[in-house]
Amino acid sequence: MLMQFIQNHDSMVDKVKMKVPDEDFIPHLFDEPRFEQKINQYFMARIVNIQEFLNNTSFREVDSYHPITLIVEDDFIPQNQGAYRIQGDGQIVSVNENEIDTKNAVFCNIQQLTQMLLSYKRPIELERLSLIKGNHNTIGQLEKLIPEKQTYLPDFF
Repeated sequence: MLMQFIQNHDSMVDKVKMKVPDEDFIPHLFDEPRFEQKINQYFMARIVNIQEFLNNTSFREVDSYHPITLIVEDDFIPQNQGAYRIQGDGQIVSVNENEIDTKNAVFCNIQQLTQMLLSYKRPIELERLSLIKGNHNTIGQLEKLIPEKQTYLPDFF
């Protein structure tokens, strides 16, 4: 393994530089991890068309849950602003203002929605930071629906 090789030859190496995902477990692979780790923000993401993005998102299958309404604010693309309901079958529907169920709603802006759907930040974490609002149980349901994935885009241009 590359890490073992580096550790076994540390007297011959002055510096090793690697780009790894945020959730890397490299420090746990060493008996005595004596190295510095830095987290650098590498790129930004933005959902340009929420309806299309949601329709192409694979949500986890959960035994039972109430439909969740995402109420999204987007200051730059007015077409994105609105309410979107994740139905029990995983289908996404746009919701008119008079159909909004605020009891089962999650309120967020486009940045937080992007972070959640790209698995950069989890809904519960954003709730703890008061960046999204809503019923705690509904946010917990959203947490279960969004797959946990590693967010990593190695860009070597």
